[in-house]
Amino acid sequence: VGCMHLSEKDFPLLARHLVRVVWCPTTNKVMKHGTFPYGKLIKQGIPIGFGTEGWHTRLGFSLWDEMREALNGSNANPAPTARDIVKMATIGGARSLLMDPVTGTLEKGKHADYIVVSNPGFENEEECYERLISNTEPQHVQHVVVGESILKSI
Repeated sequence: VGCMHLSEKDFPLLARHLVRVVWCPTTNKVMKHGTFPYGKLIKQGIPIGFGTEGWHTRLGFSLWDEMREALNGSNANPAPTARDIVKMATIGGARSLLMDPVTGTLEKGKHADYIVVSNPGFENEEECYERLISNTEPQHVQHVVVGESILKSI
């Protein structure tokens, strides 16, 4: 699942067998698993989603914490951009679960699964993604929709 210690011949093999990777940056850092081969996986077209493991924190399972760890110098080679991180948390997660035909992006024919958060004061698209990751805590989520169901609305 984590794909932390792969040889060069493993990457095309994983791609050929349509393997999906789940990356848990915080666990990898705490356990000193090594460098996540982000660039090599992306080059082979291998989908990457985020995972959480709550054993290391009293706060539980937070995808926001995992995204922040990935943004703030996690040991990935190369480091993903903020936009790449948001993609891993959305369509990457859907691809990892084989759910990308029905969710993971907002487009016709897919479930309308989305959240609305407050993200004030950004000047460009990359800064928007960076602030979204850096500043969002669960209490900043104002609206949650899954399919046709509104789960939270402030």
